[in-house]
Amino acid sequence: MVRAVDPTRSRIVLIGTPYYRDERLTDLPVVAANVADLAQVLTDPGLGGFAAEHCRTVPADAGLAQVGEALTTAAEEAGDLLLVYFAGHGLIDRRGKLHLGLAGTRLDQPAYSALAFDAIRETFLDSRAENRVLILDSCFSGRAIGRPLAGEEQPLLAALEVSGAFTLTSAPANRAALALEGERHTAFTGRLLRLLEEGSPKAGRMLTLTDVFRHLRAQLTAEGLPVPQQLGTDTVGMLGLVRNRQAVTGHQLLVHETLPVLVNAAVTGRSSPAVQPTTSTAQKEAAPAIEQALRHTAEAGSKQLRRICLSAVAPVVAAVSEEQALGMAATVSDVDRRQSIQADIGVVVAGSDVFRGIDIVWSGWEPHRTGALADIARLQGRLHPDSGEYILDTYLLNGRAPGRAFPWDAVVRAVAEFAPDRAEELAAEIPNEHSRTAAQARIALAVAGTDPDRALRLLPEQCAPWVAPAVAEALAVVDPDRALRFVAPLVGQDPYAHALVAVSRSVAATDPQRAVQIADAITHRARRAEALAATATAYAATDLDRALEIAGMIGDRQVEEAARADLAPVVAATDPELAMGIVADGITDTLWKVYALAGIAAVRLDTGHRRSSAARLAAR
Repeated sequence: MVRAVDPTRSRIVLIGTPYYRDERLTDLPVVAANVADLAQVLTDPGLGGFAAEHCRTVPADAGLAQVGEALTTAAEEAGDLLLVYFAGHGLIDRRGKLHLGLAGTRLDQPAYSALAFDAIRETFLDSRAENRVLILDSCFSGRAIGRPLAGEEQPLLAALEVSGAFTLTSAPANRAALALEGERHTAFTGRLLRLLEEGSPKAGRMLTLTDVFRHLRAQLTAEGLPVPQQLGTDTVGMLGLVRNRQAVTGHQLLVHETLPVLVNAAVTGRSSPAVQPTTSTAQKEAAPAIEQALRHTAEAGSKQLRRICLSAVAPVVAAVSEEQALGMAATVSDVDRRQSIQADIGVVVAGSDVFRGIDIVWSGWEPHRTGALADIARLQGRLHPDSGEYILDTYLLNGRAPGRAFPWDAVVRAVAEFAPDRAEELAAEIPNEHSRTAAQARIALAVAGTDPDRALRLLPEQCAPWVAPAVAEALAVVDPDRALRFVAPLVGQDPYAHALVAVSRSVAATDPQRAVQIADAITHRARRAEALAATATAYAATDLDRALEIAGMIGDRQVEEAARADLAPVVAATDPELAMGIVADGITDTLWKVYALAGIAAVRLDTGHRRSSAARLAAR
């Protein structure tokens, strides 16, 4: 349960060292802004609300005795919260002990001239405060003995593992300075201040220490900056540090007042109330789609259909409330489907908190885990390739055992989007020739639009029939005529129709009219319908009337409605009301309505994760 801090029974000590008398220690002038601005936020009546006399800023040139006096006094006076913040150099003595650099600290004598970390631990142990919090923003350069402090963050955290304590640290840095060029604050504290000042739509009325950690971990990871660490005992992580300025948004109304009732109705099949008005533009446009998706789920004619609908809605709900989404997944009795839903939820949560998303995925079954982790790597890698490769190495490849089956397709497909060189290296490791060719085709498809020569180099002149559709799809982006010649020898074989669907899908992006012609040449009724559906979706962004016309040519009602379910989210990117109209007027099947509405909400909320038509058809 979230609990607000009692400002009258709390004490704060802010310590920052921007300048050092020892010339061997680099000055960090931005630290002065760290301390000044953090004091302003914590004493702001609309945020922290702490009294100025209870928030003590230690002078920048303070010596060891003056810092010790400030810490001891605060520890004796605090009854609810004792918060200590430090920014500056962290020095390691010859025994591996951490010391915090002060203005008079000597690089070669940290034990006699710097603040020993053990002294803070003793202060925390002696204090009668119910909650003790340390926020440490230090470079941990380890220059005192000429070696880095690699891997020392965990012993540091363990040193403060006392009852009622919460420690939040910036990660050990491998760079010369704590701040990015042109920024007013250090990277870690700057993003902490921005969160405290602006709030978060993912949190409640108060920003808890856990909220702060999750937000900073996700943001710093996404930016390729050192990842913060935390250690909390008891329930101190639920302590509300400051008021959340975004707590009164429509997102919060949806989460706390309406969404739980709607979710309960969808799970139980009972009626539900209307969604209350929201203020955020994206949330206002997403809320009706979520409401209707949940209503149709509640009205599904069978428990089995309701479970399938839940698999479509739960990941979208996760963008609004992780707790509600996981609650929906927990009601599904089929273990495999439940684990699949949980994996999809983890991918969506990773969009705002990558490590929390990974935690959700990791707790599920391995068959679903790999694909979801690959999706997270792909989505992270689009913005920050280093983050994508970190997830790949740490969570996907680290546990790979020699001789054991490995889902290369999912991994290579994900990596190809942000690191094609790495994807080629992985593809080369695949022992099975046909699987290796299919993986190379995935890479070719990813790079065909930007590097056609590379794509052609990866594609073979001929291959096994079952691999041909993947090769043809990639080839069609570069040279549609060559792709058609490539699949011609397959006439009369089952892969032929699949290959033509793949070619039509690729061509549709640049030449939808030709894609229609290719689709019309497919004699297999179901495959022709798939190709036309893909072409209709390609038209949706530029010519909706033509898209709907092509959808009407499909000749298979189920596939036509699936196509319209794909059209609606594309339209929703620019006109959410029109997208809702497509669902209302052109889709009668409950499942396709739910998928379409979930897709519209996903686009408006920008979850970055939606299933394809093929996956939806297979799910049914």
